[in-house]
Amino acid sequence: MNITDKRNDLEVIEEINFETIDSLIASELEPDVNLGEKFEVICTLGSGGMGRVYKVYHKIMGVERAIKLLDSNLSKKNSQVFERFKSEALISSEQSHPNIIKVFDLDKTPDGVPFILMEYLDGIDFEEVIRRHAPLPLDKVIKLLTGVSDALDTVHKKGIVHRDLKPANLFLTKKGKIKILDFGISTLASSDKSRITREGEVVGTPLYMSPEQITGEVVDSRADIYALGIIAYELL
Repeated sequence: MNITDKRNDLEVIEEINFETIDSLIASELEPDVNLGEKFEVICTLGSGGMGRVYKVYHKIMGVERAIKLLDSNLSKKNSQVFERFKSEALISSEQSHPNIIKVFDLDKTPDGVPFILMEYLDGIDFEEVIRRHAPLPLDKVIKLLTGVSDALDTVHKKGIVHRDLKPANLFLTKKGKIKILDFGISTLASSDKSRITREGEVVGTPLYMSPEQITGEVVDSRADIYALGIIAYELL
């Protein structure tokens, strides 16, 4: 059981300001993208190294979802990009922890571009939390990171290492739930055969990478714990 369930989640975010998420949505309405007949695109939520994320309305299910669309040009240039994208979808979809984003499907647009269908999160990432509100009191930081620690413990017991834990990959919803995002470069620590990256290749975000990850060595769960410690420091 997630020990954060015993707390009032709203106590964690009572002083957090969420106003920018609405302005971001309002500034990027009606993106030019074809996701098929099932989805109505509402707006662009953001972009990253592998593609863009859209808020959509699922016409059949009658619910709001998020779609992460892979950059087709990037995938054509690097065959490993789709494998990482697929890995993110598969690993995330197999997790049922409340502090890990829910992934529902991996599919392709009518134009053949891969996308991940996942839950829509309304809130801000930890980059914004740190930029606006740090330093935070120790008790609030503990509340914010307890669920993250519990989720990491769950995936670590399965042999999964995230490898890119950073504020941009932690999301705080308006309801006070914290979600871990983006398992795109995660790996199974116990199996070299499962690794998408080449031996010695350095992947991740340098500021949050452990020394062994920086030097391209095989990493285990301690790399995620190292990154979480840096995030805690930045929150404080």
